[in-house]
Amino acid sequence: MRVVRMLHRAALAAFVLLLAALTLCALALTAQNGVGDNRMLQVVTLARQPFLKSLSLSLCMLAALAGIHVLLEKIGGVRLNAGLCALWLAAAVFWIWAIGMRQRADAQLVMADASQFARGYYGALSEDYLQVYTYQLGLCLPLHVLAKLLSGPALGQLDFAAQCLNAALGIAGAGVLAALAQEIFEKRAALAALLLYIVSLPTLLFAQFVYNINLMILLCAGTMLCFARYVRTGRVGFGAGYALLGGLALAAKPNAAVVLLALFICALMHGWARKDGKIVLFAALSFAIGKGALAAVTAWYAQKGGVTFRANVSMWARLAMGMQESPIAAGWYNNYTERFFSADVTAEQEKAQALADIGAQLCRMRENPAAALAFYREKLLTQWLEPACDMLWSGQLSEKAGRYTGVIRGIYGAPGALRGWMEGYMDAMQTAVYALAAVGGVCALRKKGGAALLMIPVTVLGGALYHLIFEAKAQYAYPYMVYMLPLAAAGLCRLEDGAARLICSGKKWVQRRAECARTSHKD
Repeated sequence: MRVVRMLHRAALAAFVLLLAALTLCALALTAQNGVGDNRMLQVVTLARQPFLKSLSLSLCMLAALAGIHVLLEKIGGVRLNAGLCALWLAAAVFWIWAIGMRQRADAQLVMADASQFARGYYGALSEDYLQVYTYQLGLCLPLHVLAKLLSGPALGQLDFAAQCLNAALGIAGAGVLAALAQEIFEKRAALAALLLYIVSLPTLLFAQFVYNINLMILLCAGTMLCFARYVRTGRVGFGAGYALLGGLALAAKPNAAVVLLALFICALMHGWARKDGKIVLFAALSFAIGKGALAAVTAWYAQKGGVTFRANVSMWARLAMGMQESPIAAGWYNNYTERFFSADVTAEQEKAQALADIGAQLCRMRENPAAALAFYREKLLTQWLEPACDMLWSGQLSEKAGRYTGVIRGIYGAPGALRGWMEGYMDAMQTAVYALAAVGGVCALRKKGGAALLMIPVTVLGGALYHLIFEAKAQYAYPYMVYMLPLAAAGLCRLEDGAARLICSGKKWVQRRAECARTSHKD
């Protein structure tokens, strides 16, 4: 039991240190994401920004968030929360319609394939992309079903419908995270978590990006909520919900494995402390359901297309790519894995080449530790300090069919006043969320609780470590920023409490001074 408590506190302390470090870095630096002339059409650089200006904007953001939250608390109620969600969804749908964004790169490929599948054409299953990235079928299936329900619409219509559904999934995930904040902290934190999601611009931008990210966040948030309620109540139904939702999240998006692994660690600690073996079985079952569901989807598509899928690109190849320089930034995607797309390359050959490249990179790092440290510093910060999480850059390159061309040019065209305002707002908001999450981590350290308090910090730590080792992209950091909102909400509540105590103390001091002055005047 003592060992479990030590591990619990160590994980929370590591989370607080990470978020505090990111907050300080965000005050002095920002990751600028722009269109480059390299083969990736992207370049991300770390740029210094005025510390005092950044600090002032972040403090203003914190004050605004606290003020809005206090005001909303006075109005309060379930109807208010539902109204805020409905208002955000309406704004998101209008935004999607006004901009008319079209998918690009991998998301475009998968959506086009799903559209063809809905018409009964399965030729894309024989092409290299789905042959080596069969996990993308977990994204393809819901789009395939949506296209079927809409009777095989044109690709543009499918794109619009999928974005609207994606926005609905996003705000549903925010609602579940609000319930999670209430479960592990207090009722006030639920409204705060919802507020932080709604006023964050990247959540709106990600509604346009149909890549199962919002679906994964919704399912993972539900998984965490079921886990937390099982920890509190011990009811088997919540354990089963944890396993089922976690498995579906893994089938929809492989990156959900980070969340499931974090919950598995928390389940082991809870099971050890409470002598509860069932939760460990539920944790293992979540992986089994996820792997089984994706295998079933893959087998169904193989049968429909009459194909046999090859082995996917291995994690060894992804690790090798994550250790290399990229035209974008250190450790970012650099086309390394595409050399293994050919059917002539066997799994053994791929592994041998990847291990050789990993060994070569390790030798270089041993020879020059300072360069290795600078490489991983750049890799971490370019992911976590990009306020728009790749979405403004991606939108700049994407086809846009919206009617509001002036607004579109102002946001996605050459840098101007509107885009500068958006980037400044998102930068201040990102810094505020990191700072609030660090405060929330301190609250979790002081609060008596079990594995439920630990699951979000371990998830964020695991995500930071995973993408520090493997392939990097700013969009990969986005889900973890959303997952940490319950902790940031708790931090916002503590900030408000501290401000209220300070104001109360100030009033009492003024009253005492006034009383002393009156007494002296009488004398």
